[in-house]
Amino acid sequence: MQKLFISLPGNSDYKVYTSDSGGGFAFRFSSFEGHEEVNLKMNQTNDESFLSENLGGQHFNIPTHEEYVKLVENTVAHIRKNDLGKIVMSRPQRFDKIIEPVLVFKKLVEAYPTACVYLFTHPEVGTWMGATPETLLSKKGDVLKTMSLAGTQKKGEEDKFTGKEKIEQELVTDYITEILNSEKGVEGVKAEGPIIAEAGNVVHLKTAIEATVQGSFNLSSLIKKLHPTPAVAGFPKKEALEFIKKNEPYKRSFYAGYFGLNQRTDAHYFVNLRCMQVFHDSVVLYAGGGITRDSNPEAEWEETENKMQTLLQVLK
Repeated sequence: MQKLFISLPGNSDYKVYTSDSGGGFAFRFSSFEGHEEVNLKMNQTNDESFLSENLGGQHFNIPTHEEYVKLVENTVAHIRKNDLGKIVMSRPQRFDKIIEPVLVFKKLVEAYPTACVYLFTHPEVGTWMGATPETLLSKKGDVLKTMSLAGTQKKGEEDKFTGKEKIEQELVTDYITEILNSEKGVEGVKAEGPIIAEAGNVVHLKTAIEATVQGSFNLSSLIKKLHPTPAVAGFPKKEALEFIKKNEPYKRSFYAGYFGLNQRTDAHYFVNLRCMQVFHDSVVLYAGGGITRDSNPEAEWEETENKMQTLLQVLK
């Protein structure tokens, strides 16, 4: 069974899609590294049933608090030694809890109307669910929109943003605008911000980026150039990806990858953040943070804890 439940940002309702070779919607679910990808034709359905056949058992390393702090320490040292800008380091956390995926999805839709909330189940990739605050790319007619989302503080502590978070944000903004400006068929790139944007129980620095497109524009090509952005990988990208591959003690799989739904001239793609993988007897949540030369390892651990609360508050 292949089924998608999705609520786009700003909506209080949701739609359900099921795989159909003649479907009018195209859905893509891509992993962080891009080596795994599911592409489906889908049609809308009223069938909200969920079968547990796509809930497997999880078998991968879960780093401890001490291990993650040490990983961040090593990352900071590597950044300073090699004069790099930023590397995003992440971690999974398992919770021994049996859930009803559709029920939790509906609670997430109610709790986070400004996020893209989704539930996707597939026999090969399992069952994933999340409430992501980050648009990778959206297209409506000839208008293209994306965002730079980086830098994190707890809600209520917006005044604690420092130079570290502002530099993180600028790196992502510059990366995205440079790619858009160099892309064939993209014109009039504009960036506005940053502003403070809420995402669950944390806030981020956000810059809205907009452009127009014409006939020679290729959406799939642009997405592959953009992803992974410095918001989920780091900068310079090549060096950051190499370090992540060698040092993160687990495989990200579809965490920090992207997913999107296309129909005719419209498309909506999102970065797979604030997400979890659902198993028969547990759920695994994922979170990461942008590490720079000024990062505090304990504060970075705390940031991942705060990000996981977006889903944990609903699971409780």
